[in-house]
This record gives sequence, structure tokens and C-alpha cells, in this order.
Amino acid sequence: TDLAFISRGPGAGYLVSASKDGQVKVWDMDTQHCCQSVAGAKAEVWALAVDPAQTRVVTGSTDHELRVYAVVLPGDEVGEGMPGAAPSSSGRAPLLRAMGSVKRKAAGNDRVAGLEYDPSGALLACQGAGKNVEIFRVRGEEEARRKLKRRKKRRREKAARKA
Repeated sequence: TDLAFISRGPGAGYLVSASKDGQVKVWDMDTQHCCQSVAGAKAEVWALAVDPAQTRVVTGSTDHELRVYAVVLPGDEVGEGMPGAAPSSSGRAPLLRAMGSVKRKAAGNDRVAGLEYDPSGALLACQGAGKNVEIFRVRGEEEARRKLKRRKKRRREKAARKA
């Protein structure tokens, strides 16, 4: 029930669509065919947003999570931190690669009505159908790496105290 264009250079680019069947589809605008279907949501996908750099797609549905995908276009360098670098069974590398999810705090039974990045890409707003708005700060790669390292350290310390 939502659409966004992705185009980082010459050519028509891609269209990303979300729908009530729980799938996110990527459409190649040159061939006018669906080139990828992502079925990760447990419910209808009501909203999606593409960050200003066009490197991330976030989707929102009626469950309590926002799902984050990396956008990898043909010709992009696939770095170490890029999840799912292997091609699919069709032989083509997927354009959207799951990165993880973000839990919504004010979710209740509230579906996502809209998602929008600020122009800098540092903030993501999530509007629920019940008129509530949640603002998420988008972490950079280095900050996310430090946070993950700290979490792992805390888990090890907690496990050591229990043992």
C-alpha cells in the first residue's frame, strides 16, 4: 500500500512497493518486471520509506516491528558488513537485504500509517494509525558497531556473574 523509487545514477531505476499480502516487491523500471519479492512481515505492510542516500529501506506493518533492509544495486561494492552477500537461487544478487528490525514502543495494536526520513537521514518518523508518532535516531555504522560490542560485553559479564 506504499511506493518509493530508488535510482542512484543513469537508467530508470527501481520501484519498491509494499502491500497487504505482507510482501515487499522490487520492480525493475527498465524491464517493467518484478525482480525481487521479500516476504518477511507477519502481517500487511502498510508503509515504507527510503533514506535520502537510498541505501536503506524501512517497512512498517501491523506487527510491533519496523524492518530494515539494505539496498544493494548492481555495481555496488558489497562490504564486509553487508548481510546476505550471496546471490539468490536465481543467480542474481537480491536488491534488498534484511538487516534487522526495530521494536516499536507505542505499538499496541496500532498499524503503521506512515514512515518518513528527515532530509539528513538522521531521523526516522513512524506515524501510527492512532495518531501517535515515534521518532527514531538512525545510528551510523561506527556507532552501531560500538553499541553491538558493548551489548556483547554486557552479556558475557552477566553470564559470568550467573556462573
